Amino acid sequence: MFNWLKKLFSSTTPLSQSFIVLVKCKRCGEIIDVRIRPKEEANPEFGEMDQIIKYDLYKDVLGTKCPNLMRLHIEFSTNWSILSKEIENGEILEIKNS
Repeated sequence: MFNWLKKLFSSTTPLSQSFIVLVKCKRCGEIIDVRIRPKEEANPEFGEMDQIIKYDLYKDVLGTKCPNLMRLHIEFSTNWSILSKEIENGEILEIKNS
């Protein structure tokens, strides 16, 4: 029953503890470094029989130049590879390992 919890805390594939996503504000053009910690910030999505089918990460981003709030969404597979990424009110420029 708690196999999902066991999988969450014990991964067989090495993953950098964090990485950086460079985002650009659509309103003012400010470029912001956003640190992502997938294993700490992502939420599991469960399928049948309590199996984890993917992880979702939502992060709100606010720069210092304007009040435009951006919403970053990244989907991870069960082995922590990125399935998709998108941002509202901005643009994803680059993903860098930290």
